[in-house]
Amino acid sequence: MAGLGRISASKKDYQKAIEYYKTADSRINDFSIKNEIGEIYLLKDQRDSAAFIFQEILGEMAGSHDHSGIEDSHEHHADLELAHAWLSVNNYKKALEHALIEYNRRPENIDVNETVAWVYYKNREYAKALPYIKVALKTNCKNPALLCKAGLIYAKSGDKGSAELVLREALKNNPNIPAALKAESMIVLQNL
Repeated sequence: MAGLGRISASKKDYQKAIEYYKTADSRINDFSIKNEIGEIYLLKDQRDSAAFIFQEILGEMAGSHDHSGIEDSHEHHADLELAHAWLSVNNYKKALEHALIEYNRRPENIDVNETVAWVYYKNREYAKALPYIKVALKTNCKNPALLCKAGLIYAKSGDKGSAELVLREALKNNPNIPAALKAESMIVLQNL
């Protein structure tokens, strides 16, 4: 159902996408599905509905997050997910707090480094974002969303050559990436 939601979203059939996502969400409690519903509401310029969804995610995640500080190698930590949730509501201070907690657990993880870089980018701290995005790219991953983020960070850091190269790679073949990220990437690429 979530996959059908993504397909509908890529076709800009946002109402159908929301229906699919809500069906998926009713079958399994997954914060990423709820987040995608919020993203669709943003695309439809329904900011109140998006804010409600993002606050719901934060409330659920904060309620289930382990605040004990006790490390257990078998336990799942929600700090990376919380960082993304706080990013969704533009609270960069809380997003960075959780991203760095997860970074301290897994400093070489590419997803964690991507998240830390993106928080710094969204907070307009481009120089701080750069070393983290370079770690996120170390495996030569071709994920279009990662490449868009890297290209935007390179552009804002003044490395226009790398920005152009990475953004062209990210946007070739019209990939299915979040609409806002894609639009920002296309604008930056055109202005390089």
